[in-house]
Amino acid sequence: KVIHSDNKELLLTMKLLSVGTATTTPAPSSSPDLEAFVDIPPTRWFDGTVTSIEALKSGRLRAATVSLEPLGGGPKVEGILPRSESRQIVKSQIAVGSDVRVRVTGVDMKLGVVMLTLKEPANGLDKVKVGDVVSGTVDSLLEKSGIFVNCGLERNGFVAYGEIMDGFPPSGIPYSVGDKVKARVLSKESGKLWLTLRSGSLARGCKCDLGDLKAQLASQAIAMQHVPRGQVLEGNVTSMSPVGVFVELTEFGVRGLVPTSKFSKGYAKAAIPGGKVNVTVISADSRTGGLALNMQGYEQRSKALVGRAAPRRSRRGASSKLG
Repeated sequence: KVIHSDNKELLLTMKLLSVGTATTTPAPSSSPDLEAFVDIPPTRWFDGTVTSIEALKSGRLRAATVSLEPLGGGPKVEGILPRSESRQIVKSQIAVGSDVRVRVTGVDMKLGVVMLTLKEPANGLDKVKVGDVVSGTVDSLLEKSGIFVNCGLERNGFVAYGEIMDGFPPSGIPYSVGDKVKARVLSKESGKLWLTLRSGSLARGCKCDLGDLKAQLASQAIAMQHVPRGQVLEGNVTSMSPVGVFVELTEFGVRGLVPTSKFSKGYAKAAIPGGKVNVTVISADSRTGGLALNMQGYEQRSKALVGRAAPRRSRRGASSKLG
């Protein structure tokens, strides 16, 4: 497979590896021997030797160059092992001179680069179906959104924040890069793999979608003008984040945030994406589309009204009996 140099990570990696330090060497140059690595089967492994490395302050590998021998012999060719293909490797586990087993993912003939990976060959998403249990490793995490899990498929699966555990995660995401997890396939849509770590039914009224919140905030400003204040409204939980849950108001089609401080008693244990909730509006900003919601208060007001009404009915009943 021939790739092209519009890969930003590739260009950054080559820039890093071209810095003249004690642990780095110039990036590979163009060579006719690269032809030997075009159309290599994805299941073919090569034994190579690390010739240079670049590490992050945390110690995790940012990039490395690896010397490979073409099939059938000939001059060795250096390939690049980028961070995205080696996130589980730390500096202490790899050094200049280390032996590694890699696969070729592509060749950039213009830059004279062979791209490498430490990952196992990917299987297509057609290998799994909704409800299947898959094992994987946390590949990366988004503190406010969820985690990406490498399941050995053609793309990583995503576990949204609200699918991390049963109920509402009280202390953020309890996983780190490299942790092993077992998840169930929640859905496969538009080539994306959605996973869940929850138990119970896989039915959801909606699902989290990265990046859709900003678009909705921009489009809902006008609709918010018709949302009543102080009235109890029904909605569905569309997603969760460390600060609370996002609820779409059924009647008005706008979405707002219920902060954790405004959860009703016991809700955190029962919270689930797609679940129905009753809320009231705290505040609305028609300029930005921001909508703050509350699950508290209306239950207490309802109980108070019932409590005051009961004695009046009792007194009327008593009067009729006396009469």
